[in-house]
Amino acid sequence: MSAEQPQGSSPRRRAPNKHEQPAQGSLKGHLKVHVSGFPPYTRVEDLKYVFATYGHVKVKLFKKYAILTLPDEDSVLDAIAHSKKISVYGSFLTIKLDKGEPTPSKKLDRFVRSKEKSVIIEPGKIGLKGDFEHQLEQVLDAVRLTRDEVVNISALYVDLENALRTVWPDCCAVPFGSITTGLGIKSSDADCFVRLPARLRGDDAAHVMRTKRLLQLYPDVFAEVFAIPNAHTPIVKFFHVPTETTCDVSFKTPLGSQNSRLVAFLLHSDARLLPLAVVIKYWAKVHELSGTGKVTNYALTMLLVFFLQLLGILPSVESLQRGREDLVDGWNTAFATDPLTPSPARASVEDLLGGFFKFYAAFDFNKFVVCPFLGREIEKAAFANLASLPAAFDRYKRNVESGAARPMKFSTPVCIQDPFQLCHNVGGSVGGKLADELPQYIKFAATTFRESREEFLETILLKKPKIAVPDKNKIRAVVHSRDLDRVVGDEWKAIIKNVIRILFEDICRSTLVVLETEERPGTTRQIERYAVTLTKAVWDRKRLTKLYKHAGGTFLEKQMNISQEIMDTREECGVHLKIRLVVSFPRISRATSVYIEYVDGDKADFQQFGKMFRLMIKGWFFELVKPFLPPAPENKRPGTQREGVGNDIDRSDSIESDDLSDRLRDNCSVSDASK
Repeated sequence: MSAEQPQGSSPRRRAPNKHEQPAQGSLKGHLKVHVSGFPPYTRVEDLKYVFATYGHVKVKLFKKYAILTLPDEDSVLDAIAHSKKISVYGSFLTIKLDKGEPTPSKKLDRFVRSKEKSVIIEPGKIGLKGDFEHQLEQVLDAVRLTRDEVVNISALYVDLENALRTVWPDCCAVPFGSITTGLGIKSSDADCFVRLPARLRGDDAAHVMRTKRLLQLYPDVFAEVFAIPNAHTPIVKFFHVPTETTCDVSFKTPLGSQNSRLVAFLLHSDARLLPLAVVIKYWAKVHELSGTGKVTNYALTMLLVFFLQLLGILPSVESLQRGREDLVDGWNTAFATDPLTPSPARASVEDLLGGFFKFYAAFDFNKFVVCPFLGREIEKAAFANLASLPAAFDRYKRNVESGAARPMKFSTPVCIQDPFQLCHNVGGSVGGKLADELPQYIKFAATTFRESREEFLETILLKKPKIAVPDKNKIRAVVHSRDLDRVVGDEWKAIIKNVIRILFEDICRSTLVVLETEERPGTTRQIERYAVTLTKAVWDRKRLTKLYKHAGGTFLEKQMNISQEIMDTREECGVHLKIRLVVSFPRISRATSVYIEYVDGDKADFQQFGKMFRLMIKGWFFELVKPFLPPAPENKRPGTQREGVGNDIDRSDSIESDDLSDRLRDNCSVSDASK
């Protein structure tokens, strides 16, 4: 970077040229954003440089802020999403919508055709009649893509490839996903991996933004084009007008197309399996269990494959790979495609569907990992130590030990291992509310199959289980940071306890009194309980937070000062809230459960404090843990944002590992219960 250019970061590594800008006819008008936080010596050229990824940007520079005009609404949305992530001369910018501009809406009226395409026919409109076989046929006829529709969608990939070859002549559009495996339903999106020459791989976010502008040149073919460059896998979404199909385009890895080959091979090996998989997919879609941020259709398919492996209908992926190798991004994706030996047991689709729900209603997701690679479950505890994994995991061990892959996240409520990319937990998106509701839907289906087989399919599609209401007297959060994995031995527990003490004693101005420490032999958790009493409304800090926003001092000092001002200025004595704090340390991972239970006082106060508690554990914790961690590895890029909650470690706040034990011993005490 030359001396004339700002030392900053932008969503892309280089500015696009004029030929990459979308056609003016496809734009809805320029929109403005308010940008602040840059140094006083910042120039117009500096701001244009860091925002060049969005194309032609107009800048009006004032003393303390600037007004930038961006090409379209998508650019505005993306720029706002980059607030505090784009820097000029080392100062991170605050980006928000300029006052007076209409809010760029993510409302579905901007994506009318995509929304209409995603709507699936409701089971009540199918008019289910007759026995299971007849109802299954009615469902498949109503929701499944026909052969002609699948063939028609192939035009989408041809149009996409032709458009992209104007920029990348050697590119290839590779379809994958449910439409290519035979699991496509009328609401299915198309998925496409764009294979570029090896020299161009790796700049996925830049390719996504360039593709967005390129597709906007053809509004009669590609509509509702929207880029998501900051996702774990950057994608471009668009609606293909000729086929009326929504498509997701990615550049990151061809592993998805390899997975689709495997799924297609397995599910086409037996005539019963595709209808079975489609009806499970439809069941999850009807009850809004699948989709963005929920269980993925691919995860559902892996659950089915695993169940069929245990029945002996399908083989393990490991057995299909013996003696074969086809490495893609460091993982073996080869498998034998010889016709599979038919299963001697010929259970009906109804029996298989009911058995699927019965099996997972009893499956212990807290203890086991679903492993289609081996075709059997593996205890989560095994993934805590590479040496304890089976010999068949040799490639996984090598990739993790070499740093080519991160260890699989096995502490999520539902853990389903990808059969090729063994470090990928495809069930990791199941959490929170869904983690509580999904088992209830599965158990409801299993009970219906056992008690009312005559109305089995109709009942599980048309009716919902009575969802148990969460205990409002208990609020739970989970502490998990990849950075804690750098701490050797059990000192990570001391770090967590110390930060929790800071949160409750230093910030909330309460005293932690030890009630009980439970560590039974053979159990999977170590549990510690504390009594907490709050006498002031320390959660009522919104106004003071704004006042202290630009004050000097560390994050902890600011929070302590806010609490002290609340303690000093509030005259009321009515707050007397007693709660129980429970910290549950697992033995097989470092994902620690922390929750508070109501004991006595105003329940409205408990709910208000609960909101602050979630912020404390999910946000403040990761700021306060930094000084207690050893330095990050040398190959960790400073300033980048890691996956999950919280920020990367600031090296200036870190301490040497030799000082870690002493620091913890000095700071990790809590008050014992007085006798």
